[in-house]
Amino acid sequence: MNNYIRELLIFIESIKIDKSLLSHEKCEIGDDKSKTITRCVISSSIPPKEYSFAVNQSAVFMLLDVFIDYKHPELMSLSFADKYKKLPENSACEKVIKSVFRILRLVRNSLIHNIKSVNFVDDRINISTGKESIEMENNAIKILNFIVWYSTKNDLSMYYNELVMINAYNKLRANIIEINDIFNTQLISPPMSVEFLSFSRYKVWGAEVKKFSDYISIQRVSFMADIPDIINKTICKNVIVGCSDYVINIDNKTYLIPDECLTKSEDKEEGNIRLNELSKFEKTEGVANLRNISPDY
Repeated sequence: MNNYIRELLIFIESIKIDKSLLSHEKCEIGDDKSKTITRCVISSSIPPKEYSFAVNQSAVFMLLDVFIDYKHPELMSLSFADKYKKLPENSACEKVIKSVFRILRLVRNSLIHNIKSVNFVDDRINISTGKESIEMENNAIKILNFIVWYSTKNDLSMYYNELVMINAYNKLRANIIEINDIFNTQLISPPMSVEFLSFSRYKVWGAEVKKFSDYISIQRVSFMADIPDIINKTICKNVIVGCSDYVINIDNKTYLIPDECLTKSEDKEEGNIRLNELSKFEKTEGVANLRNISPDY
């Protein structure tokens, strides 16, 4: 990470801008299989500064543009449109970043050159410049912000981060109603991947693990609750309110394994994963980093 990206991240993390999507709480499993959950609370004596939608989204686009220049310096002198055309699509994360750049380019250009073309109608954002247009749910902005922020803080070559990016992008696509720009009317489709059942994640320590000759078995931990349905005045039973990411140690290495990646036993009490698949789940500093940067000043 270069200094400019770091300074932009510090600025974005200091202002009131919605980028909430993925969350991690700590869950420790006791000998009696009880759960002790530690909530991650980020507090600050300094309230976040509030800026306009135009300033917020311009800053997010700037962060993405600088990040792309850092990764692909050969594209630095190109226009935004030409840069989009030449962005690689070799990996799933590259496809996500390319699509997000395409969407944010449209948003940024409208905010900078014709802010009246940006309209908020009910729970949707409509942008139409005559030649280009996009309609999306308000929620799409939060997801765009998250993808850009997460991309610049994490090692996108790690499998866990790839899963986060693909699942966030699929959620984004579901919130894009229509796009019609100089490129086409379809967004890039990412490869099929493991689907996250929830972005509310629990890093689970202490789950029972058994090692066999070619696989390990993990005692699964579920997070479910009965949720009232106010409209129908009923109770929805066993609703998933979070999913496990198991933190396990095998042969002096630590791994972070999403529950969704396990092959479930018939009774669904246990989940298996082959030993030759473990390496892609190795936990490093560049995996699932959601911490804000502490400025030096």
